[in-house]
Amino acid sequence: MTNATRNRIRRALVLPVALVSMMGLLPAVAGAEPTTPPTAPTTTTSPAPAPATPTTTVAPTTTTPATTTPATSTVPTTTTQAPSTTTTVPPQGPPGRLTVGAVRIVDPSGASVPGATVHVQGCKGGPGASLADGGATTVTGPCVSARMDHTPTNWRLLSPVVQTITTDSGRAEFRFVLERGGIVPPTSTTPPPNKNVRFTITARDQNGNGVASEYAVAECDTWRPLGGARTDSAGNGGGAFPRGCVSVVPTAWPSSCVLVGPNAYARVEGNAVNRLAFRFRCGVTIPPGEVETNGTLVKTDRITGAPLAGASFLISRCGSDEAVRAVTTGANGIAAFSLPSGCYKATETAAPAGYVRDAAAVAFEVRLTPQFQVRVTNSKIDAGPVVRNPGVRVPIASIPSGRTF
Repeated sequence: MTNATRNRIRRALVLPVALVSMMGLLPAVAGAEPTTPPTAPTTTTSPAPAPATPTTTVAPTTTTPATTTPATSTVPTTTTQAPSTTTTVPPQGPPGRLTVGAVRIVDPSGASVPGATVHVQGCKGGPGASLADGGATTVTGPCVSARMDHTPTNWRLLSPVVQTITTDSGRAEFRFVLERGGIVPPTSTTPPPNKNVRFTITARDQNGNGVASEYAVAECDTWRPLGGARTDSAGNGGGAFPRGCVSVVPTAWPSSCVLVGPNAYARVEGNAVNRLAFRFRCGVTIPPGEVETNGTLVKTDRITGAPLAGASFLISRCGSDEAVRAVTTGANGIAAFSLPSGCYKATETAAPAGYVRDAAAVAFEVRLTPQFQVRVTNSKIDAGPVVRNPGVRVPIASIPSGRTF
């Protein structure tokens, strides 16, 4: 082959090689497969790394914010909840905190009052106990409540009925003050010339409000009726009777109240003005759905069976000293009244004239029957021995079953 032919072939090959190298750049710019750059490894592949760099940078940029954002939002959430829980706990106090509740029940001079009790319990419930003067018990919680639950006869409460103390020291001290509300001792041993017994009556409920009420007045020993006394809507009243000694017995009060005590003042005497105080608990209602049953109390002579008038009774529930009714027999020896179902007892507070008062309570039961009946008897004063006639059999009713034998 001649030199001219060789040169012609060489010139023809120069152009296609340049075109091939230019075509090799196109896949690198378009982001084609990485197999294209090896066609021109040294000269033409230098621009290829520039497009490859954005591809690598995009991946970290997308992932990094996603990872960082949840991390920062989760941490504050946990930190804010922890303090809020801690701040709400202290006002409630540690669960199960125990507090000792101690009581003093004294008269105005500071001397202990025997027979008086106070019920102590935590304000939110839990264990409680009835305590006498100087007693103490342990209750749950820092708040302790004390309520006067038994006041002895002839005493009245000067301090509030219910007291509440909240303390962090672990001990609550309660003080209840009572004074004698009964008979004032006579100022002189010499009886008054006209032998008049004078007295005032105060009738109050648990909040110190007056209670309108009525009372029967009788001779001390014979229980002969002398008349009556009453209190007005403010709970004040009194009377004067030409005797050396009288008995005063509650006979009527509002149906929404119960008589707490005393049941009667058996001997009111002396030449001073006697102050008689009666306590009631008002706001008492019959539970919803409970129906009252009508009944009668029949009072007769124990020997002859003759009806006896003027016998007064207090009706209270079994196991309680609070009287729910007061009844007095009429000329026919009968007292009519009504009661809800339950177990009751009738205590005689005043006997008919010339008869001995029976201090024993008579128990009876009220059921949803057409009517109930309570039969009680009295013996005459100085009646002498009882001679029974076996030929005359008087039926005896069992109390409270009602069965007849």
